[in-house]
Amino acid sequence: EEQRAILVGAGKLGNSILSYFAGRRPNIRIAAAFDSDPAKVGKIVGGCPCLPMTDLEETVRKNGAVVAILTVPGSAAQAIASTVVGAGVRAILNFTAVKLKVPEGVYVDDIDFSIALEKAVYFGRMLKAGAGRGEQRTEGNQVSNGVGGVAPKRILWVDDDVDVIQSYQAILKQAGYE
Repeated sequence: EEQRAILVGAGKLGNSILSYFAGRRPNIRIAAAFDSDPAKVGKIVGGCPCLPMTDLEETVRKNGAVVAILTVPGSAAQAIASTVVGAGVRAILNFTAVKLKVPEGVYVDDIDFSIALEKAVYFGRMLKAGAGRGEQRTEGNQVSNGVGGVAPKRILWVDDDVDVIQSYQAILKQAGYE
C-alpha cells in the first residue's frame, strides 16, 4: 500500500532529499513540498510540486500523508511541526537542529549531520590508527591482533536518552562492536 509523505523546506537540503528519493521507494511517495519562498512556490522541486505553506494542512489531509520531512530553519521548526501534527501527520523526519516537542503518539526521528560526521571522524581515526599498528579488519569490524585471535572493539556510550542508546547499541552490535 502506498504511503504518502510531505517535505517542508524546499531549499538546497530539501531539494537534495527530493532528488535522491525520487523513485527509490515505490511504496512511499512524497506528495508535495512546501516553502514560503515565492520563487519556489508553483515550481517543480526535485520532481515534486512545491506548494505554498497555506496549502499544507489541506494537502496533508487530502493525501492522507502520515510523514513529514522537515528541512526548515530552526526558528520555524517547532511551529511547522505543530502545524503538520495538527493536520494529521504522525511521524516527522527532522533535519533541523531543534529538539521538537510533539504530543504522545507522534514519532520524531532527529537526523543530525554533526553527530554523523563526528561518528565518521571517530571511526576513520580509529581505523587509521589500527591499520598503522599492523591490525587487520575482518568481517563485522573486528580487529585481528595478528596472533590468531579476534577481539571485538569495545565502545562506551553515555547518553541520557534511552532510545538513542538502544538504537546505537543495535547498530554497533551488528557491526561487531561490544
